[in-house]
Amino acid sequence: MTIGRCEFNKTNTRMFFDVIDRRYNKEGPNTLILTSNLQPSRWGEFFGENSSLLCSMDRIFDMATVFNIKGQSYRGKQLQTVTLAAGQPSSLPKASR
Repeated sequence: MTIGRCEFNKTNTRMFFDVIDRRYNKEGPNTLILTSNLQPSRWGEFFGENSSLLCSMDRIFDMATVFNIKGQSYRGKQLQTVTLAAGQPSSLPKASR
């Protein structure tokens, strides 16, 4: 299941909880892998209902193994950084008529 970076309205937040709750209550293996570049404390910025999100997070982190990976992005390793500075423009040449 891929969610991507989008804001969930109230209905979608409740559906997210439903998916998490079904996996949590499933007998047998209930492995779920979530990845995020945001700390869980910031997830509320993208979900429209705090109570469903909090219940989801309770189930997600109940028996979770959390891997916190720090460092430079693998996808961004070949990007170039460019710095631009704005200043006063020099006098512009007069346009020829």
